Amino acid sequence: MKNIKFVLVAMLLACASSLFAQDLHRGDTIRILKPKDKTYLTSEKMSNWVYDINHIILQVGGKRFPKGVLVNGIYSWVDPADIELVAPCITCREEDNVDTQHLADSIAALRRARQEAQRAAEIAAADKARRDSIAAAERARRDSIAANSPSYEEIRRRQDSAFNAQLAEENRRRAYEDSIQRAVRDSIEEANAPKTIDRFTIGVRGGVASMMQDLGQVGKAKVGFDVLLDLQYAHYWPTKKQHNVGLLLGVSAAFARNNTKGPELADYMLPTIDGDVNYHIEGSVNSLVMNEVQVEVPIMFSLVTKGGFFLNVGPKLLVPVYSFYNQNLTASDITATFVKEGVSVTNDLVTGLFPSAQVNQKGQWHNAMIHVVAAGELGYEFKLKGGDSFGLGVYGGYSLFNNYKQLAQPVPSYVQISAPSATSTAVVDVKCASDVHANKLGYWDAGLKLAYHFNWYHKPHKK
Repeated sequence: MKNIKFVLVAMLLACASSLFAQDLHRGDTIRILKPKDKTYLTSEKMSNWVYDINHIILQVGGKRFPKGVLVNGIYSWVDPADIELVAPCITCREEDNVDTQHLADSIAALRRARQEAQRAAEIAAADKARRDSIAAAERARRDSIAANSPSYEEIRRRQDSAFNAQLAEENRRRAYEDSIQRAVRDSIEEANAPKTIDRFTIGVRGGVASMMQDLGQVGKAKVGFDVLLDLQYAHYWPTKKQHNVGLLLGVSAAFARNNTKGPELADYMLPTIDGDVNYHIEGSVNSLVMNEVQVEVPIMFSLVTKGGFFLNVGPKLLVPVYSFYNQNLTASDITATFVKEGVSVTNDLVTGLFPSAQVNQKGQWHNAMIHVVAAGELGYEFKLKGGDSFGLGVYGGYSLFNNYKQLAQPVPSYVQISAPSATSTAVVDVKCASDVHANKLGYWDAGLKLAYHFNWYHKPHKK
């Protein structure tokens, strides 16, 4: 009965597909006919520009509009009566023919299996009637022989042996026919069963990022960017709802950049053997560019729905492999007030000099840290020929934990001064903001993701 129901459903689907009288297929090139007062099947009026260009058919027939045609570029349903076929898509029709042929072959195989079963049942019934007739005749013969011959027992033994041999041969024939029917049924069930998937992914990501610097009163961080190359592997298991769930692992190479800006204005006091010296430093805006070469290791839950949407959620380990900075400072005015003497001096040997127009500091940034990032990816996959797919989506991540150690005592200025002594003048030293000002650091990023998926489908294991 299950086989008969499957054949009836397949015949109904074939009949439904023949309702599209204009022989339109996905991939065909068409043009929408004038006059210019038509509407889409969704009741919106068509714009004038749709009549003057060719369009590509995305889909013929749907749940909402069984007789409609979905047109690319417009993304609206159009009545087939308003369409003129310009050029058919040969390859698309060949693929449809291949699918139709596969369905016809499956139906033919089921029909042959049902006919074989019916023939086997008829043969079994005929054989039973024949065996019953033979058994009745044999009993009558035995009764006759028993009445007239003393060798009846020997004759009956030989006849029983022949009858048992014939019955054993018949049983072997029926077992062989049953095995053929089971093989056909198992082949059809195996072709329609959901499959597990192994996937290797090559992807690129890019978007905004920030190392979340907190420089206190001396400056503020600005949002930067990051770019990443993803190499990922995932294994998926099918579910009853035809979704695929799995575990995603991988490694990503990334580059991130973040800028900070702030004034050099600062006031602080330094004690000397001759009394306290109050320093006032004033200059223009300075900038610090912080760069990181990173490695990400994701361990994420992955879901791919039967409609093509994907969701990856889970933790990532983010490791800065190398970090470096480029810091620019303009010239600054340094004023020292000697409290004991009540004297103020600006840009003198005893105050320390910072006369250059710009100072560049480059080198490795030593406050790099390891992050544990909560990350997510969401998007849609487009299936390609050959079983592969192309994904487009968005990503985002936020650092939940890192091993950064906060500075015990942040210094008051980018420009640091050693106070003068009785035998030496003041000495000016330029510090990097990332080493002396940052109170805390973190990480977050967000952007777009493009990925190409190489998929390998596997048959399910038989229980």
